Amino acid sequence: MPSLFSAISSQMQTKMSDATMKSPSLKEGQVLLGKIKQLHVNQLATVQLGSHQLTAKLEAALENGQSYLFEVETAGETPTLKVIDRSATSNVKDQVMQLFKELGIKPTKSEAQFIEDLINDHVPMNKKDVENLHQLIKQNPSKEGTQVIKEMITKRLPLTETVFNALNSTKEASQSFQQQAVDLLQALRQQPNQSQVLNQLQDKLQTLLKFDQPVSQTKRMNLIEQPTNQMGKANQSIQSQETSDISVQSRSVDINNATAENAGRLSDEQQTLVSRFEKQIPISNKQLFQLNKAINTIEQNMGETTVKQLEQLQNALQSEDVQVKLKAQLPTNLAQDMDRFVASPEKSKLDQLFPELQRITNAQFQPAEKEAIFSKLNRVVDQSPSVFSVKDQFLIHMKDYFQTSGLDYEHQLAQNQEPNELSQPPLKQLLMQALNESGPQVREIETMLNQFTNQQLSTIQDHPNFIHVATQIPGMFGSEQAIDLEFYSRKDEEERIDSNYCRIAFFLELGYIGETMIDMNVQNRMVQVTVYNEEDLSAVLNDYKPSLEKGLDDLNYKLGSVYYKPMPENTNDLMIKPDYQNSSTTSNRLDVKI
Repeated sequence: MPSLFSAISSQMQTKMSDATMKSPSLKEGQVLLGKIKQLHVNQLATVQLGSHQLTAKLEAALENGQSYLFEVETAGETPTLKVIDRSATSNVKDQVMQLFKELGIKPTKSEAQFIEDLINDHVPMNKKDVENLHQLIKQNPSKEGTQVIKEMITKRLPLTETVFNALNSTKEASQSFQQQAVDLLQALRQQPNQSQVLNQLQDKLQTLLKFDQPVSQTKRMNLIEQPTNQMGKANQSIQSQETSDISVQSRSVDINNATAENAGRLSDEQQTLVSRFEKQIPISNKQLFQLNKAINTIEQNMGETTVKQLEQLQNALQSEDVQVKLKAQLPTNLAQDMDRFVASPEKSKLDQLFPELQRITNAQFQPAEKEAIFSKLNRVVDQSPSVFSVKDQFLIHMKDYFQTSGLDYEHQLAQNQEPNELSQPPLKQLLMQALNESGPQVREIETMLNQFTNQQLSTIQDHPNFIHVATQIPGMFGSEQAIDLEFYSRKDEEERIDSNYCRIAFFLELGYIGETMIDMNVQNRMVQVTVYNEEDLSAVLNDYKPSLEKGLDDLNYKLGSVYYKPMPENTNDLMIKPDYQNSSTTSNRLDVKI
């Protein structure tokens, strides 16, 4: 539902920007429109930039009350601003034309208006950006093209033809991720004598599409033979048998309680992985590393543990987030022991607690093994879905997708990270390598590569005071529809996501109840949930309320309220309140417990 998603996104981003934006962060070379509010001595002045004011040093005598186009010469606490056109009588249009003249550009009327609108909207840019915008507009002068270019500069994306093509082709594409993958796989299968890269790409696509699974193999082969416009229905038919036991009231099912048929399908290795998965605590890799390091140090020096070593463990346990996650797996008496140890780290308080901390940390998945583990767990989901709750099926699918797709491939290259010897090349890497090999499948490869690039560029927008994350997970659970996730987060003192203040939006197409939006708003760890749908779901939501309260309480959150609201015809009526917004989440259909 792209129209609904875009409408809500725009409202949320505007409201959060208004609510959280502090003084603007200026950079050298930036071009901006400012109004002189008051002149001071020593060439200082109070300048209005949009809705903010600051004190700046001017390089020329200017008139009070006039608006000028400035270039930032030096940033800092008191920036130095150089006026581009000193004429006090010139309007913004004339000053923009003067900027073009300095750059040696002869713009068209529409191009000049485009840049003027950006400047009036206080979109950050510098002279190099104006030159790049000129080239992009020159090559893509259509109305649709300028809309893509505006999105690029507004979101501060690189102003290159590659980025433009990625955004533009994705907007024009009518196919889902699954459809594109099926088309590419079909093209690869029709090409004999393939290279190693193309063979790897074919294997990767088969794995992602689950065409390499034994379940319903004949039906899966029928899918790839279906015409493209029938792909969604065929895929839904194929998956329906595998997810027939997933109902609206799905609940967590431990492997020991799974049906004999499902449990019998699992190998010893799979049962071990499922058992370990149930023992995972959702903390960051950094937190887990610090906890492991402190525990291992004490274990190696158990007879001669020093105060410094005990304090190291105390520091690893200081985080409220870590404490809450650990206490969920500790008996009440040991949870109290942990509180006493954190308050005053003494070895005697670890007698019973320490073995339990070792047990919990030893069961955690290590970063180097996560890719292989979640790939195997995803196979368990296909093979025996009732082993996991629907929520856990989603989490497994999401983690597997992010780790095998290669959405962070370029980041890993920039960080000089060596690939795990046991891991397979991610899909993004294989697509880039395959594009260099000429062949009849080039068009399909370019289409998928553009979609990946677009998703990478649009997933995270980092603003001075908040973080915006929006992404799409390919369809699952028998649905050809993807799930759109979006959240906004106020930054905490350490520039990280503030989990006490969250705003999460799920945009879903559900098989049972159709178009649905779930809005979760967290304020000081108090959660308010609003579900939008055409059908009145009040009774169903009331049934979920007790389990939702308990689940949130286990995570040290409190449920404030659960509301149903009808899906309005006008998306502007979906008013997102202008609170500080954030998110850290699990995405859910109504079939899933949040």
